[in-house]
Formats: sequence, structure tokens, C-alpha cells
Amino acid sequence: MGPKLTASGKNLLLRALAGETITFTKIQLGNGTAQDPAEATGLTNPIITVELSKIVVGTEYVTLTAQFSNSSITSGFHITEAGFFAKDPDDSTKEILYALGNEDESSADYVPDKGNRILEMQFDALIFIGDAENVSAAISSSLVYASKEDFDKHTADKNNPHSVTKQQVGLGKVPNLAPSDQVPTFTEATTLANIVSGEKASTLFGKIKLAISKLIDHLNNRSNPHNTTAAQVGAAAKSHTHNAQDINAGTLSVLRGGTGRTTFPSGQMLCGTGSGIDTISWCGALYSKGINNPWSGTLPVAYGGTGCTSLTALATALATADSGLCKIVTGSYIGTGGYGTYNKKSLTFSAPPKLLVVMTSSNTTGGSQGGFIALRGISSSRGGGIMDDVAGPQFQLYYTWEGNTVTWYSPNNEYSQQNNNGMTYYYFAIL
Repeated sequence: MGPKLTASGKNLLLRALAGETITFTKIQLGNGTAQDPAEATGLTNPIITVELSKIVVGTEYVTLTAQFSNSSITSGFHITEAGFFAKDPDDSTKEILYALGNEDESSADYVPDKGNRILEMQFDALIFIGDAENVSAAISSSLVYASKEDFDKHTADKNNPHSVTKQQVGLGKVPNLAPSDQVPTFTEATTLANIVSGEKASTLFGKIKLAISKLIDHLNNRSNPHNTTAAQVGAAAKSHTHNAQDINAGTLSVLRGGTGRTTFPSGQMLCGTGSGIDTISWCGALYSKGINNPWSGTLPVAYGGTGCTSLTALATALATADSGLCKIVTGSYIGTGGYGTYNKKSLTFSAPPKLLVVMTSSNTTGGSQGGFIALRGISSSRGGGIMDDVAGPQFQLYYTWEGNTVTWYSPNNEYSQQNNNGMTYYYFAIL
């Protein structure tokens, strides 16, 4: 169906091209016979009048859309004529037939009666407006239906397109939080009781809190809260005895006649410690085990031993010790021939000497004066001896002990001073 302008429609279009407005108002549908649009002022047999629901203005044409229902149609019909009305430019209370469309009944759309079924129908028409710029339509808001595209878009909109508030749907007191982020408030119940369907959440949580508190207290109770007896769990009585034949596992303690040990190193001996049993290695002598009282290993110097495990180690210790063990030093010197207080003879050691023995390498002119033995602390002795000559100063030696040095002289001659010129003298000292 291609609508054509009526004489009134052409007149309105000319006025619109001059600046006036075309305002479309309605569409009439009928099943009358075709007539010349140029002379038509209305439909031959109008059946239904529908208001406009949409207008789309394009280039030279406007698309008018009307939506209607067949709820008032008592007899179905073919839409063989359609009239498109606009406001009368000379009287806004009146309307003119702007365009008329005709269609042969054989190809016309059919509108069934309401007794068949109720339908919502849409009628679209393309109407010529030329270059008119001011074109509008009286749209009935009650007949504006959403297109399928608009409807699908609307139903897919999850951003609250209607701006519904939570108070409007009865959720004014519900916090906007995920279930896992909810912060319930409650008071612990005073009486232990089971939860009941339909109770408030605060009541449920209060009962649960009390139950959990009592469970924790019970789990931490180590005082046999159930009063369980040994017989109930198959355990032995608190006071009972066993025969030796009953022992078939574990380690028997010393208090029960055992050793308290599970293994014994090879080659060692059992030893009582006063509070138990231990093992010792054979060391040639037995010692009781106690504080500062060695019982195995190497006996230290502090407890009368050498602190050494071999003769070589003992010799080294004796040769290098500065304290604790005595140190033996041997050596020799060659006499220079002097004697007297101005030609004293001396030897210096690494530690204060406790004993000094000096011997000549051969007989001297005065053989009885060869060598001497001097203990630390004596001030004089007779040559060849270790005692003072109380009879007189003849052949006497006089000593001075200062730190690591011992000094001596004889007022008689170089022989008694043990300083015969060219003679080799050997000494033995204990430091």
C-alpha cells in the first residue's frame, strides 16, 4: 500500500514548505472500495481509528507507526484503505485527510475478530513530506509499545533501570553485603538448648556461641570430667604389681633391678654412678665417679696424672711447660777465667730455676771444687757441695736468685767459681 496525498494534503505540504508545521494525528483503517486520493476527504468505510505511537522523520518521507488491538473488532476484515490525518492548519480543532492508501483485498492485511483471538498489531506507513522541515506527530503515550529490540535491551539491563530502592521491595534493613561479609550481632544464650527452625538469626547465633564455649571448656578439662574408670577403658588399676615374667618389652630401670640401658659399647665396663648405671673404658685403675673426680679417660695433672696418653707426649709436655709441670733444661757453657764479685757467672732460663746442677767436663786443678748443686733460695755453698762451709769462706760460692736468672761467684779463684778458662761445664736445671 503506497499512500498518496489528497488535495488537502498537498495544500498543507505547500504551506509547510513555506515554514508552517505538519502535525500528524491519527490513522484510520477500513475495508471500503478504492477512491481517488485527490478528491477524497475521508475513508469509504472506516472500521477502526488508531492513534500514533511513533514517528520517524527521514529525507522527503516520514514513517508513521500505529499499534492497536483487535479487542473491539466483532467481524474480521481486510485493510483495503488507510487514511492518514493531520491537524487543519486553519483550525487546530479540526483534522484533514493528508494522504490515502488503497490495497486490493486479495493482497491486503487481514485483521481477525476478537472471538478468534486477541492480537496486538502494528501498522507502519511511509508518507511523503518533501522538503518540509517542521513535521511532528501527536503520539499517544498509552499506545507506545516497545520494539523487540528495545524490550530485549531493557530486560538485559542489570543496572536497576527503574531506580527501584531496597525500601520499595522490603529490604530496607538488609545490609548490602555478600553473605561471607555479613557481621551478625547477637548475645550469648544463658541456657544450653537446641536450635529451632524459624528462630531469629541473633537467637541462633547466641545458642551456638554458648554451645561452642561449653565444648571448648570441656575439651580443655583434664580432670576426667566423665569420671571414666580404669576398668571401663581396660587399663590397669592405679596400684598393682607385676611378676618378672610379665615384663616382655621396654627397658628395666635401675630402681627395678635393671640397668636402664638398651645398648652397651664393646670393651667397656659397667659402673655405678650413685643414681644409675654407666659404662667406663678400662684405664688401668678404677676411680669413683663424682664431682672433680675422674673415672675414665686420661688423668689430668690437677688430679695427679700427666695429662698425656704417650711417652712422646709426656716428654714434649715436660720440655715445653711453663707452669703446672716442672720443666727440665740441660745445656753447657765454656769458662772465661774470671772470678770474684766483678766477674760473676750467671745463667738465665725461660722460668725461675728451682734446682741448678753444674758439673765440669773433666777434673780441675782442685778436683774437690769441681761442680756444685744449688737449690733456689740458698745464698752460699761450698764448691762441689750443697751446704755452707761453716768453718770459713774458703772455696765458698755465693748465689743470687732473681726471676729467671741465677748468678754466682767465688772470691777465691776461677776453679772454685766453676769458670776455668776454656773449660766446658755442663748444667742441669729444673724450672
